[in-house]
Amino acid sequence: MKSKIFTFFLSVLLAIGIWIYVITVVSPESVGTFENVPVQMQNIALLEERGFVITDISNTNISLELFGKRTDLIQINSGNIRVVADVSSISEPGVHEIYYTVTFPGSVASGAIETQTRSPDSIRVTVEKKISKKLDVMVEYTGAVPSGYMTDEANIQLSAKTVTVSGSQAFMDMVTGAKVMVDLTNRTETISETYPIILLGADGSVIEEEDIVTDVSNIHVLLQIQQLKQVDLTYNVIYGSGSNTSNTTLASNIQSILIAGHKNVLQDITKINLGTIDLTQYMESCEVSLPIVLPEGVSNESGFHEVIVTITFTGLETKTLTVSNFKAVNVPSDMRAVFLESKLKVTIRGKKEELSNITASNIVVEVDFSATREGISRMPARVIIVTGELTRAGAIGSYTLMADMQRK
Repeated sequence: MKSKIFTFFLSVLLAIGIWIYVITVVSPESVGTFENVPVQMQNIALLEERGFVITDISNTNISLELFGKRTDLIQINSGNIRVVADVSSISEPGVHEIYYTVTFPGSVASGAIETQTRSPDSIRVTVEKKISKKLDVMVEYTGAVPSGYMTDEANIQLSAKTVTVSGSQAFMDMVTGAKVMVDLTNRTETISETYPIILLGADGSVIEEEDIVTDVSNIHVLLQIQQLKQVDLTYNVIYGSGSNTSNTTLASNIQSILIAGHKNVLQDITKINLGTIDLTQYMESCEVSLPIVLPEGVSNESGFHEVIVTITFTGLETKTLTVSNFKAVNVPSDMRAVFLESKLKVTIRGKKEELSNITASNIVVEVDFSATREGISRMPARVIIVTGELTRAGAIGSYTLMADMQRK
C-alpha cells in the first residue's frame, strides 16, 4: 500500500518536471491572442485647442496576436497592454487614418514580444470643427413645499445663469436648452445645494451625449424658503386735550398682514406694533399714516406698506387764546432765565361748556430749564390749564419759547 502511494506522488512530480522542461527548454516560445484591448486616444486636448472635436472612432478596442516566450506571454493580458492612438497630427476636419502604438508591461523585456497580427491595423477618426453656443439655465421645480411655506423663486440665485456647450455641428443642432431640477417636496429650509446641468432637445427630451462639452457641469442654487404667518397690527394711543375713548374713535384700513420669514424668527411674532398716535397733536378729525416696519429677516407679503388710521373727534371744539403768563422752572441757582417773547398763541380743545369757562388768564406756559446751558435757545414749553373746576380740556400741538439763560 505504501509503495503504491509513493509511486503515485513520484509520477506527479515527474509530470510537473516534464511540463516545466517542455515550457522552458523544448517549447520556450509560443503565440498568444488577446481580444478587446482598449485604445487610448492621446492629445485630444490639443485637438480641441485647434478648434476640432472627434465625432466618431472606428474602433475603441483591438485584437492582437503576439509571439514570444511563454514566460513573457503569461505576464500579459488585455488589461495591461497599452494601445495609444495619437491625434496630434490632425490639423483639418475629415476622416483620418491613425496608426496606434502597442507597449507591454515593464516586467517584460524590450523586444521580447513580437506583434504578429493586429486587427484592425489602424483606426479611422472622424473630426469636425467644434461649435459652441451659450444657453440660459432654467430651473424646473418638482414637488411643492408644505402648506404654510413659500419659495422666493423671483430672487433665486444661481452660481451661473448661462452655460456654454461645445461639440460638433450635428450635436449643437440637437441642443436647444439647459436646466437644473430642484425638488421642493417637504422642504421647509432655504435650499443651498449643487445640481447637475441637464441638456435639452427641441422637444424637451434630455440629451445625454458624451461628445457634448459644457464649461460648467454643476450649478449651485440658493433658494429662500420661508414660513408664512398672518399677524395683527397694533398701535398705541395717547389721549388728552379733551379726547378720550368715549368721544374719539380710531379705525384702521387693515388689521393684519401676511408676513414671511424663517420659521425660527416667526415663532415669537404674534403682532406688529406700528408705534404711537398722540391725539394731543391733532387739531381735528383726520387720517394718520403709520408705516409698517418689520423686524430684520421678515418680509411683508400683504402688499400694504402703511396703515391709514382715521381719527374722529365727536362733541369737541377748539379755542385759540393769546397767552402771556410764562413760568420758568428748575432754573439753576447761579443762572436766571429771560424770556425773549411776551405772547404765545395757544389752541385748546374740549367740550363747548368747558371751553366757555377758560380764558387766557387760566393758562400758564411752563418751561423747564434743568438741562439748559448758558445762551439763547428755543425751549419746549408745556401748556397748563388752571381752573377752579376739574376740566378735560387741554392744549393741542407742541409749543416752544425763545429764552436767554444768563449767569447772575
